[in-house]
Amino acid sequence: MSIQIKTGAGLVPFTAHLKTISGLVAAALHVKTAGGLVHLTGTGSAPGGPVIVSAALGTLADPISAGSTINKTTTWAMMQSLPVAATLKSFKVYATAAGTIKLKILQPIKGGAFNVISNQTLNAVIGVNTYSVSSASLAEVVMPANSIVAIHTPSTGGATVSFKSSEAPLYSAGYLAGSGDLSGNGVAMGVSAAYGNEIESKCTVEYDRATSFPGTYFIDENFSGAALPAFAINQASAPWVFAAGQATSSGTGLANFLDWYQTTNIDRCTFAVEFEFTSVADRFAIYRKPVLGDSSAAEGTIAEIDAAGNQLVFYRTWVGGTTYTLPSVCATLPLTNLALAAGVRYRAELSKTAKINSLRIINLASGAEQTLMSDNDPTNLSGLCFGRPGFANLAGSAIVKSAQFYPGVSNPRVLIVGDSITETSGTADETGYGQLTINALKTPGAGWYSGDGGTTALNVLRRLRHDLRLAIPRFVVVYIGANNAASDALTTAFGADIQAIYDTILAAGSTPVICTLTPNSSAAENARVATMNMLLLSKGWRLARFDLAISLANDGSTYAPAMMSDGVHPNTAGHAALKARLAADWPEIFD
Repeated sequence: MSIQIKTGAGLVPFTAHLKTISGLVAAALHVKTAGGLVHLTGTGSAPGGPVIVSAALGTLADPISAGSTINKTTTWAMMQSLPVAATLKSFKVYATAAGTIKLKILQPIKGGAFNVISNQTLNAVIGVNTYSVSSASLAEVVMPANSIVAIHTPSTGGATVSFKSSEAPLYSAGYLAGSGDLSGNGVAMGVSAAYGNEIESKCTVEYDRATSFPGTYFIDENFSGAALPAFAINQASAPWVFAAGQATSSGTGLANFLDWYQTTNIDRCTFAVEFEFTSVADRFAIYRKPVLGDSSAAEGTIAEIDAAGNQLVFYRTWVGGTTYTLPSVCATLPLTNLALAAGVRYRAELSKTAKINSLRIINLASGAEQTLMSDNDPTNLSGLCFGRPGFANLAGSAIVKSAQFYPGVSNPRVLIVGDSITETSGTADETGYGQLTINALKTPGAGWYSGDGGTTALNVLRRLRHDLRLAIPRFVVVYIGANNAASDALTTAFGADIQAIYDTILAAGSTPVICTLTPNSSAAENARVATMNMLLLSKGWRLARFDLAISLANDGSTYAPAMMSDGVHPNTAGHAALKARLAADWPEIFD
């Protein structure tokens, strides 16, 4: 791919050679010139045609009869969207009575309103109903980026469609509700009072992995127009009007906010907002709202830029959801390098690196900056900084200029996913097996890891369904199951969940690298670890044999205390052994 860069000295040729597997490849580059950094995006081609990926929205499994039934006079929408444009290929829904169903595609605009961009009527029978483009029972629909799926059943002649409450949703509200058979533009939808459920339906969509990849930024928004930023949803009690240069509504605490659909547990992501205070009494917050249906659901992070106190503030763990009460303060930093003032443009950056949260404030006029850091222990400190990015007024108002959400690496070769072991528990941040692996890649640092303590294989499956739409990793390393060993039921569930993980990675066009589990100090849990390892070995998959890396005499079954910091988590030597085993079993990851 050849690019010409326009600089103060004229056009400068620049050539990038991109190695791809097949299909189109999207490139995003930062090039340093005399005038500063230039952000470039471009598209190159490679032989083989597009790489079509299939993805699911809605419930993880096919719909079943569990759950309550909906009000027939309401339009219900899944609060779950793709960050890319896609084509709707199939739709499944459980009906407890025969009749008609209206399937709608909604596009968010502003202030919690939506445009209905597609509306088709389907006939349903009692039980699971499957509609597909291939069977001609469903019209093919192109879904724009960030659009969502909704269903409505008429008050007469309509099927009664099941809701499911047994499975935690991927998104904090679960679903939105609108009164009546919605159509046209600017229709209103609100968060359902029955917080936490999902529509008992499942959609399959397809998109070209290469051309749909979001690039350097997950979110890159300019607040100069009147429209709601793309991918954003405003659930504030008094919706803001996004006119150029207009201040946000007067501060009403966390209930006055704007946040985005995109959510991830990927480490080393940064959420940055550029803004101006309207007075020295203002207090402005940026945050990561806990929204994933796993153990991080109650472990969000709120960071405040307090003009009134001229300080930075971290609050204790935020449970998110519909809880808008500020937690207590856990860390503050008086600003000695800069004095916060009205009418000055600032950039606030909130990021997480392993066990540390950082809030950085920069005066964009003077360049002065300071950073507040806090341990993200979810028990008593500032939370895990996972989930959906957003901002809120705590007092006064602000003029927001732009918002960006971006990873440390924009096109990772490998994504490493797991629980607290992957999150580096048991050792220092830089000596965890995930970070050791990323540092040892041919291009050092060209990887992501996503570790979330206390999670199981089902939790990883839910995270992957979103994270694999944000990147094109060549390999996805999955080390999960230690928490499944806590009970017989979770151990039994591991089989179906790890198979779904494997299939999800393949469907995304990446190579799954599943790791066996290391022995545990608990006899009961170690027996379950052995059961899960036997299942993995029976699959015929090419594995990373972590059980052989950390066990006495490398027998794969006996607990090795010298390699462990406690009964579950490896110590520094243990993490080094895991990385070495990964390199031995999968050397091509490091090529």
